[in-house]
Amino acid sequence: MQSGATHKNDLAERAAMLDSRFDKIETARCNQTLETLYRLGTYISSQPEMDKLLRCLLKSAAELLDADQGGIIHLYDPATEQLTAAEGVALGAKCVGQALHQREDVAGRVLATGQTITVEDYQTWDGRSATCADLPIGMVMAIPLRWRDQVIGVMSLMADHRQHSFGDQDIRLAELIAAQAAVAISHVRLLSEIHDIEERFLDIALCASDLLWELDARGNVTYCSEHIRSVLGYSPSEVVGKPAFVLLAPELAKYSEKLAVELISGGESLSGIEVWCSHKNGQAVCIALDAKTITNPSGEVVGYRGVARDITAQKAAEQREQLTYALGQYLTMVLSIDEIMEAMITHLLETLEYYFVGIHLLEEDGRQLVIQRGMMRNGRQLNQGEASIFLDQEPSLVARAARLRTPVISNQVNEDPHFLFMSWLPETQSEAVFPLLRGNQLLGVMDVQSAQLNHFGKAEVRTLETLAVQAAIAIENARLYQDLERQAANLEELVTERTREVVRERERLKVIVDNADDGIVFTGPDGKIEYANPVWERTSGYPAEDLIGKTLCSFMESEADKDSRITSSLRRGETWQGEISARRPDGSEYDASVSITPVLDQQGQIANAVAVLRDITPQKQMEQMRKKYVANISHELRTPITSIKLYHGLIIATPSEDHEPYMNTIAEQIERLEHLVEDLLDFSRLDRGVFLLRPTDFSLNDLVQDILRAHTPQANERNVQISASLVPDLPLLHADRHRIAQVLSNLLTNAINYTLPGGEVRLCTSQEEINSVPCLKFGVWDTGVGIAPQDLPFIFERFFRAENAKAAGVPGTGLGLSIAKEIVDLHHGRIRVESSLSKGSSFTIYLPIRQPVENAS
Repeated sequence: MQSGATHKNDLAERAAMLDSRFDKIETARCNQTLETLYRLGTYISSQPEMDKLLRCLLKSAAELLDADQGGIIHLYDPATEQLTAAEGVALGAKCVGQALHQREDVAGRVLATGQTITVEDYQTWDGRSATCADLPIGMVMAIPLRWRDQVIGVMSLMADHRQHSFGDQDIRLAELIAAQAAVAISHVRLLSEIHDIEERFLDIALCASDLLWELDARGNVTYCSEHIRSVLGYSPSEVVGKPAFVLLAPELAKYSEKLAVELISGGESLSGIEVWCSHKNGQAVCIALDAKTITNPSGEVVGYRGVARDITAQKAAEQREQLTYALGQYLTMVLSIDEIMEAMITHLLETLEYYFVGIHLLEEDGRQLVIQRGMMRNGRQLNQGEASIFLDQEPSLVARAARLRTPVISNQVNEDPHFLFMSWLPETQSEAVFPLLRGNQLLGVMDVQSAQLNHFGKAEVRTLETLAVQAAIAIENARLYQDLERQAANLEELVTERTREVVRERERLKVIVDNADDGIVFTGPDGKIEYANPVWERTSGYPAEDLIGKTLCSFMESEADKDSRITSSLRRGETWQGEISARRPDGSEYDASVSITPVLDQQGQIANAVAVLRDITPQKQMEQMRKKYVANISHELRTPITSIKLYHGLIIATPSEDHEPYMNTIAEQIERLEHLVEDLLDFSRLDRGVFLLRPTDFSLNDLVQDILRAHTPQANERNVQISASLVPDLPLLHADRHRIAQVLSNLLTNAINYTLPGGEVRLCTSQEEINSVPCLKFGVWDTGVGIAPQDLPFIFERFFRAENAKAAGVPGTGLGLSIAKEIVDLHHGRIRVESSLSKGSSFTIYLPIRQPVENAS
């Protein structure tokens, strides 16, 4: 019995030892599993390549779960609604690339159900797919790969069912690995999408014609595309991290930092903003900006992102178009060849800044081109006959253009064998010559030279070609006009050639009528229009084809009794004269003076009638403006006079100790009357040419400080902050101090009157060079009501008052700014205004420092 008990104790001790060893083995295995899972998680979280990621997942899962036959990872494609074997190890490698539908095979059923499925014997399982029928797969465990409640794929592990089976612990471990795999696969996909997006953005940035940029909240550049090289000449690395305002033109840079900070802190988007920047080589570049704000999750503005376009060429084209239009309009009114050439050359030199412009005309013998007028940029002139070139001369670009009758452009004259060097034009680098043609007739050439290489681009050449055509027409018209004048003088001597001259004279008269300043209409005996010249067409707004065959009265808004008087006058053979009001087809109205004269035949009957129309709308508008002015003056005079009478009566009716406030008010009204009378006197002096200037040397800063002190009480009364920013040590200004003070006082008074309480008014002075002339610059800036864009072009006209000025109730006659401008003009200076409604106005004046001032005559 004792030996049996001892035996049992030995068995118990051995069993306990075996359990302890088993626990240690399980603990070691668990620790190894955790270590493997940790290493797997660390690896897959940093692996950006999908193939390596999937292969590592499968190998690690097969090792941890003893899947001796390997595994497969299928990824789901929502577009095809199929599972595709993306990676496999061991037996699973043979299935890579194969596709499964939903519910097909084990993986397909997991996709449909979203649950882990275990198949103990795959060879006898009835759901086996034909694609895997030849593989000796034993047991399969398929686990869904979930990401945000969506099955993005299936991981299948395979083992020999005769040697191993998957238990609940294996399933939990496999699902844990699958969860990590789903996160890692989604992460890699997101990285790939981000990479694709970045590549697309870079491709767009490289291909885009616009400059892409981004600023932070401080206005520093955080990104810009490579296109900045072609726009401003800088590389992205040269501007990233720097304030954007350093790229602006020097004259804007000192204001730009504050403006940028205000815009960004205000959270406003930018659209269509045009700014002038400075290219790396120093040239000015005009850029159009469009941008949107960048905000953080809290809604705070942290920067701007947008595009920039180089519109320098567009601005230059607009300038050339304006030149062409303005010059064309002027040439249509000029009948003097000298005036035509003066206008052409002056406009080209001043607007497009050429080195030399000259016009040659062909002599009557057709052998020689003689210069009629030429001028260099420095002001040197060539007059008629001072230079000539034979038509067959070589080398000569001028003669070549005349012979070929086509423009000749040379952007590098030093390499052009046809270029003729002129010692008095040593700086010429580019030359363009345009023939002046009327039909097949050569009138002459227009020669344009530049001191820059490659100056003449296609757009500029087209502009100059247009100007050459207009010049040719104007010269031909001027010559025709001269011919007409000579023909009129010799008319009596040509009576014997009457028959031949009648036809010629008719054509010439048609030219005169077509180019007359007044509208002219011929009617038949029935009163229907037979001819209308272009001026009548432009004035009435009706083309000739709409006028022909209609009666004259049908286009005039006249009363029945007026029509009757016109008819009666014509029947009596008398000329009728009067004024009419009419309306154009576009709805606009105009006033005109009309003269209708009958043309009688030999029997005294009306054969035709000639009507002459002159547009008097401007005169009518001027008359209305003068009436408004008289009304304004009457009102401006009546108000202080009424106040003086009122307070005079109060003084009489009250004790003397109460008189002081009444006397002060009377003094203010008298001062107002004095200013009004002084404006009227200045206006009269300017009109009569007796507005005298008495120039002296004085300090502009001292004058500004005097004016500032004088207007401070007015500003304090309106609760307007007034300050000055004066550049010290400015040179003395040679001008009429009293008149300059008058200009500055007028501008400052307006700024205070039109600035709301709490607003700001600032005066500033500085020194600049305008067209190489040293000038003193001073200006007045305010945050007032501003001026409407449609009122800005007329702000310096006499009697004009902007609508918002009237609405504000500020008294005025419309003379202050016009007198200020004429004073500045008499000092050979310039005045400029910039304004926006509700954002304030800025008036800037430039005066030459030492240029002598001439008295007006």
